Formats: sequence, structure tokens, C-alpha cells
Amino acid sequence: MFKRINDSLGHQAGDELLIEVGKRIKHCLRSIDTVARMGGDEFAVLIDDFTTPQQVIQIIRDIRNEIRKPVNISSREVVISSSIGIVFKTASDVHPEHIIRDADISMYKAKEQGVNKFKVFNKTMHEKALQSLLIETEIRQGIPEREFFPYFQPVYSIQNRNLAGFEALVRWNHPERGFLTPDQIIPVAEETGLIVELDRVILFEACKFMASWLKCYPNIEDLFLTANLSPSQLSKPDLAEAIQTIVHETGISPTNLKLEITESAIMERNAASSLNLKKIGEMGIRLAVDDFGTGYSSLAQLQRFPASTVKIDRSFVSRMAADHESLEIVRAVNALGHSLSMDVIAEGVETRQQLILLKDIGCDYVQGYYFDKPQTKDDAKQLVQMRSDGFCPPGLTTI
Repeated sequence: MFKRINDSLGHQAGDELLIEVGKRIKHCLRSIDTVARMGGDEFAVLIDDFTTPQQVIQIIRDIRNEIRKPVNISSREVVISSSIGIVFKTASDVHPEHIIRDADISMYKAKEQGVNKFKVFNKTMHEKALQSLLIETEIRQGIPEREFFPYFQPVYSIQNRNLAGFEALVRWNHPERGFLTPDQIIPVAEETGLIVELDRVILFEACKFMASWLKCYPNIEDLFLTANLSPSQLSKPDLAEAIQTIVHETGISPTNLKLEITESAIMERNAASSLNLKKIGEMGIRLAVDDFGTGYSSLAQLQRFPASTVKIDRSFVSRMAADHESLEIVRAVNALGHSLSMDVIAEGVETRQQLILLKDIGCDYVQGYYFDKPQTKDDAKQLVQMRSDGFCPPGLTTI
């Protein structure tokens, strides 16, 4: 909010806001307490001589409630929010910067919970922060060492009972901890911005393998490869050119490539990301909406988005056999996708009952552990060869 006020109303308005926030914080404190602006829109408060944690929590609640009251800035009423980190046990800290560090860690944890939240620091937070820093350093070292590579999750056509394509998923051959999965990699990579370089490494490697398979088995030229495009990538000015270079250097046909974008990223896209998507579409690369139904995108947004595929999130698929509401959501997303001339892929299929329900609904494609776990490049190539030879996957023969 502070940055938006600076950008829209000017820095003088931003200074007025900071002064008003400082007054509101001071109003909630006692004479023995201290408040200081640390920089930007961050303030530090030192609460002294309290007997119970509840006393501190009440002061924090008062500060939060005061800050979120409307404020008049440059003849405009604005509403702001706060995220507050609290550190109680400071007596053992020799260095003041350690207290500030811990307050900072807990403040960011409060931000993760939403607006106007506060969070009390604990030792686990510090340990997680150190672990995150370690992983960040190792990712930076691991990318040039070629420790990251794609695994391939098969995608099958329900109607044709054939292998239709693969989704490329990142794996990390960590020199000490062995193979690590996306949930152990992606959060830190996204938080640090390393996801951009990592995405491009995985896309290049996956496209290289797919191009070689299609060259070996030209009778399955309709096979597609999908790869995730992180929200951080979308507004990068060189995104379209980087993808074009990957397509050219690996030799994959753009028509065999799909890029997956999350529903939330569609909502947040700006002029730069819209231009990138337009350029990608002009190359002949198709776009897919990932995790559909988990966010808040409007039908108008989806209608304007140039996608050819919508993916039903695994959270709905996993519950559809036992939960009527989940089944109806899957049915509705499938109908919506088809009404907009999109293919529909169901993720996370793990049982035959789910597969039968999806077939009855009219879903086009499925992927999940009922058929295969993510495959190495060699195992994926064997599946491609089976498709070329006309073999039907066992999981699809009985429906």
C-alpha cells in the first residue's frame, strides 16, 4: 500500500502516511515504550517492563486496530493494513540485530497468513529461515552443476486410450540428500526469484528429450509436452525470446508444446505479461490453465485468456468419488472448458472409480498415479515407443 500511495499520490503523500502511522502507534504505547521507523514502511516498537505476554498482545492488537482505521491523505481516504512480528525472549540475545532479525522473520510469517495479522517468533521459524537460506545457496550452486533435470508425468487420452503427452516436473539430484521433489524446491526458488532460471533449465531439457522422441517415432506427431510457467516469469521482458530460443535450439515443434499458467497468475497479469502471452501464442505454442477452481478468476477473465486447455485440480479429483460437491465442481469445470473450446485434463487420478467417473463426465485427458508416477527420461521414452507400437496402457483397457 505504501508503494502504491507513493506511485499514485506522490512521495509527499507517502510521508504524510508515515507520520500518521507513527502517531497512531505512539498513541497506543506507554511513556516507557519506544517506537522508531526502521526504513520504508517498517516500524519497530520496544515494549518495556511488562509482566505477562498478554499485556504485549493487547498493545499489539491496539496498534493493529488503530492502523487499519481509514486515514485522509492528500484529501483522499485510504485504508491500510499491517503485519506485525513479535519477539518476547530478548534477554538472551547479545546482539540487538538478532532481535530485529527474529522480528523480521515473524513479520513475514504474519504476512503469509493475510492482512492485519501478527505472529509471535519461535525457534522453529529461525531454523526454517536458516534452512531456506541453505537451500537457496544450494540451488544457486546446483543449477550450473546440472543437478536439476525433468521427470515426465504421462498424460493419457480417455477416449483414444493412448498416451497423449507428458508434463515436465523438476527433480533435484542433490549431492548429499539424493533426489528431491518439487515441493522441496519450488517454494524457495519462487521466494528468491531463482524459479525463472530453474524453469528455463527444465523447459530446455524437457523440450530436448521430447524433440528426440518425436524424431525417433514420427508416427506419433500429436504427442504434447506441458511445462509450468511460474508467475515470476510472466512479466519478464525476455520471456518470449527465451522460449523462442529454447524451441529453436532443441528442435521441438511449437505445436507439440503447452505452457501451464496457474489460475491466480491469470488474475495478476499486467501489460508486460499479456504481451508475452500474445507472443507465445503467435509462435504456435498452446497455453493451459493449471489448478483451475482453486483461485478466484472470473469467467470473463478465463474467456479472454488465450488458453486451449484447462486442468482440473487434483484436490477436486481426489474427493469426487466420495464428495458430491467435488464431483459437481469437476463436472462444471469440464462443461465450462468444453463450452470455451478447451481440452480438459484431470490431475491426480489415483483410482479406477475416479477414472470411470471422469469418462462418464466426458473429460478428455487424465494423469495420476493410477497410471504412472513421474518417469525418468528413459522410462518415458519406453512409453513413447509403446504408443508408437500401438500398445494401450493397462489402466485404460478396462473402461
